[in-house]
Amino acid sequence: TYGTPLSVIQLNATATRTTTVSLSSAYNVYGVYTNGTTYSTGGFDGGGSAYSANSLGTSLTWNGATYNLGPANAPDAVYGTSSPTNPIPLPAGYYATLNLLGAMVNNVSPNYTFTVTYTDGTTTSAVIYLSDWVYSLNWPGESSIKCNVARNLSTGGPQGFSTCVYGYQIALDSTKIVQSITLPSTRNIVMLAMGLTSPPVAGTFVYNPAAGTTPTVGTTTLSTTFTPTDTTNYTTATASVPLVVNPATPVMSWPTPAAITYGTPLSSTQLNAVAKANMGMVIPPISTSYRVNAIFTVADTALATDKA
Repeated sequence: TYGTPLSVIQLNATATRTTTVSLSSAYNVYGVYTNGTTYSTGGFDGGGSAYSANSLGTSLTWNGATYNLGPANAPDAVYGTSSPTNPIPLPAGYYATLNLLGAMVNNVSPNYTFTVTYTDGTTTSAVIYLSDWVYSLNWPGESSIKCNVARNLSTGGPQGFSTCVYGYQIALDSTKIVQSITLPSTRNIVMLAMGLTSPPVAGTFVYNPAAGTTPTVGTTTLSTTFTPTDTTNYTTATASVPLVVNPATPVMSWPTPAAITYGTPLSSTQLNAVAKANMGMVIPPISTSYRVNAIFTVADTALATDKA
């Protein structure tokens, strides 16, 4: 809200290094097709539908890292099986998070277990809630990386649905070297890309505007330049993000004036209202995420199903 000075709440960049995971040896799904192509591979969902390559593109960017996608009209995605493609090898190293880009299909049960194995034989398991690729439920920890992606049919024509690619993260033990990832053994969880993010790189950030600045109403661009402590192995980096500054809503304060005698003209003694800026929290709308029929009028006999 206008009047709020910039602080570490907004100026909170971190510097990390993301290593993409090669999935080419594990591809077992034909998930992306160019418009007009006919196929009988089952597509992304196993039922004949696939992402449109014309709409999806050849790469996706998430949290500052670019993930190149597999080739269209060929095996380009992976699901977990009991074959040698599962578990999937990971590039050895010490990492803080594993990033997964994909979706659930066929609108099945949303929660599945993913397991990361380290070189010492120990594991990290995470239960992840995933949305169907055509119906986002905005699960906690789920990121909609790209939506409104067209969906193609096996007959070559487009279908009247738009789809999403979601992002998920698994927190890792950064003191151990990763070895592999085991996906849920189901055709209904399909991954397009993966990456491993390092712990934060040590260094300093210089922000523009600086902390303490009060930005004007509208959209302000915040930028930062990062200088690593280790200048031998890392280079400087820059980043920017937009910050929306909303107008402040004044709060009126007007004490009830004392009684006056007839004939007394109104003055600043009675007309002494004060307007103060409301620096309260801005509440975002949530109506687009409603999934529970929770409030009914008296005597309403409607049947509600709790889907939370």
